[in-house]
Amino acid sequence: SLPTTRRATIARQNALERLSIERATPFRSLLAGECARIEGRVFEGDKVADLNRDECRAGVPLPSGDDDETGTGSGNGTGTGDVDQDTGTSSSISSPQATRPGTYSKRAAQDVKLGSGNNQITVSWNRPQADDNDQDDDSDPYDVADVLEYVVEYSTSSSMSNPQRLRLQLTSGGTAGTSIPTGTCGASAITGSEYQCRITSLQNLRRYYIRVEANRELPNSTGSSNSSSRDYWTPILSLTPGIAGPPVWVDSDTDTDGIQPLISPEFGQITATWAPPAEGNDAVLTYRIQWGTSSRLANNCSNTASCDQFQLARDTTSYTIPGLTNNRTYYVRVQATTGSGPGTWSYVESIRLSAQSLPNPGRPTNVVVSSASLGNNLKVDWTAPAITDNDPEPTGYRVQWRNLDNNEAWSSQTREASLTGASAPTYTIVGLAPLDRYQVRVLAVNQYAAGPWSSTAQITLGVAGAPHSVNLTPGTTSITAAWTVPTSSPAATNILIQWDTNRSFAARCLSDASCNEKNLTSSPPTYTINGLTRGTEYHVRLRATNSNGPSAWSPVASIRMSTPIAPSSLTVAEDADNVRNLDLSWSYTRETGKREANGFRIQWRRTNSTSWSSRSLSLSQVDYDEANGDTDAAYTLTGLTSGIEYEVRVLARNIAGGGTRDGQWSQPVSATPGTTFIPSSVEIAAGTLDNNNATIEASWTAPSSSITVSGYTVQWRTCGTSGGSCGSWGSTATINSDAATESGYRSTLRNNIFYQARVRTNGSSSSGGNSAYAESAKYKVEVDDNETPRDRTDDTITVTELATN
Repeated sequence: SLPTTRRATIARQNALERLSIERATPFRSLLAGECARIEGRVFEGDKVADLNRDECRAGVPLPSGDDDETGTGSGNGTGTGDVDQDTGTSSSISSPQATRPGTYSKRAAQDVKLGSGNNQITVSWNRPQADDNDQDDDSDPYDVADVLEYVVEYSTSSSMSNPQRLRLQLTSGGTAGTSIPTGTCGASAITGSEYQCRITSLQNLRRYYIRVEANRELPNSTGSSNSSSRDYWTPILSLTPGIAGPPVWVDSDTDTDGIQPLISPEFGQITATWAPPAEGNDAVLTYRIQWGTSSRLANNCSNTASCDQFQLARDTTSYTIPGLTNNRTYYVRVQATTGSGPGTWSYVESIRLSAQSLPNPGRPTNVVVSSASLGNNLKVDWTAPAITDNDPEPTGYRVQWRNLDNNEAWSSQTREASLTGASAPTYTIVGLAPLDRYQVRVLAVNQYAAGPWSSTAQITLGVAGAPHSVNLTPGTTSITAAWTVPTSSPAATNILIQWDTNRSFAARCLSDASCNEKNLTSSPPTYTINGLTRGTEYHVRLRATNSNGPSAWSPVASIRMSTPIAPSSLTVAEDADNVRNLDLSWSYTRETGKREANGFRIQWRRTNSTSWSSRSLSLSQVDYDEANGDTDAAYTLTGLTSGIEYEVRVLARNIAGGGTRDGQWSQPVSATPGTTFIPSSVEIAAGTLDNNNATIEASWTAPSSSITVSGYTVQWRTCGTSGGSCGSWGSTATINSDAATESGYRSTLRNNIFYQARVRTNGSSSSGGNSAYAESAKYKVEVDDNETPRDRTDDTITVTELATN
């Protein structure tokens, strides 16, 4: 069956798996479409158990051998979807997950819902919809009035082998008539549905697959085509009786049209909205919502760092998830719990948060942890992030902690505190376990977004906190160390200081020739180390001790004797003439007794990156000459990416060494090249109408930069019927430099589809080229084909912005 060689087949498969990762959204969309197209076909050689967990059932492309996202595994070989042990990080029972609805043929029954009961499933649906396209001269193009009966087919096999059937015969007026078997089908009691059949005598905790046919006595088929010579099955759905059915995302519930399942009302937030399971809310005790950046959510997110979850009251059908990261895709699902235990998960919905660059706060630093209240509480102190034009003042903080001895993961719900207001950067965590090891981290937030997490601080609760804020001041042959010991309960009684020419330090310092140490009282927090060698680099660390034992070591502080101090007053700003450059300036004054600087070194990195790029500069490159009394230096950093925020730092150099260790670098400063060359306020509105086409248009505000604009590039994409996941950017157009509107570009509109536009400013190569893109919000486009078929001039276009970031 191989089309070419095995080698080529394997290479092609590996390429497809790479593509599924690097271009996940379009690949997933194409995969879902192909799965829906062949749904219901029988493939010889496929085991039913394998069909229950393959890529089409899971909804995501999985590498060979991986489990599906629900963790149900291969079951007992019967292919029934029985509940199995979870294969992920949780050892609890794994709950089944609902089947994502495919695309309905317009000639099929519509809006199928499955309600769970004890040993039974209630199937409800609506009749096929009348055509909404009046260019079709047939007044009943989908033959709704010709439907004689509805057939409900169910099986324990996803391929619908050996199915059983129920029938609901209709009256001449289309209302529910005779039920076969008697009493199983009739008018629906479920809100929003017309008909229903109740499947009884089922086995609890076993998965059943169900579909419905609108029977006109024509040959039947699957898929989403609309051939007038065939009857079509609905997409196959599945449900496990005996436990709660899946909560219903609101966009798939006809009673909540216009509400989206996932929206992002604020930067860094997602609001999820759902309806109760089809069988109702009466038996629901609680809801559980899960979210993460992978579609393969764990059965219990309390036991893993890959996702988060939160439990909600039974009358809650909406929840806002805070503290998320922009420019990432998040996956969300919901589960109802009844007296029978956790129910079936909803299928996974996703949304990508805006990639728009926003002024988020910087990273908190100097996180210090100490024991309090006789070792039951943990006090956390930190230094607020620096406030710059790109890093505004925080409006609050989030503090997270975890117990390492209990193998706890970070959790935004059970082990996090949110502090509002830019108050003193301190917080006390209460009710912890004495003598257990804890880690703590902090991030700052403002009205737009959250900043990056701080580095983690660790402590064994009850012992003294590690000394921090270690500062080294070099003399000619000495170093004066100063530090801070955090307040702890019990209090620290002594300090051990070590210094060495080897940064790794010996396990037994006094037995190593290069290592030295000194025991000190806890006060004063300073000590001078004498008899050192000029030009040699030394490393220093400290440890505090109280009655419960020693603290962790402080971070290692390093200094080379006679090296320069850190430059001061560093400023970083975008270059007014080039969108890929940043202009730097700083001050440096040599300390008395040290040698003059013979150069500088700069480093830069993208904000939140861990890898620095470096460049060494001569004095002439930065226009610095100490002999002429210069104290200021300047340099233009080139070759950056427009629209990306960077951190920059600088150090001075002399013949004693590079001073490349902590304490010699200036504090990093952030800036974004090309910011003022990016267009703003991108919006979408109704466009023009002619005989054949209805259009929408994008508009924007021109950039404020003085750099010459040569034109604009506009791209469009569609975002489905919910405004959630979007396709790839395409449909590119180039606009004249004096225009701030692109009109009439989207000539073939699809009704009830969300659209999004993005715009960049084009510049010459001498000014660094083009800007970054600015994106519009997502807009729902409705085209009302009014009186005259095939004539767009009397149509109405309605454009509505989605409430999202």
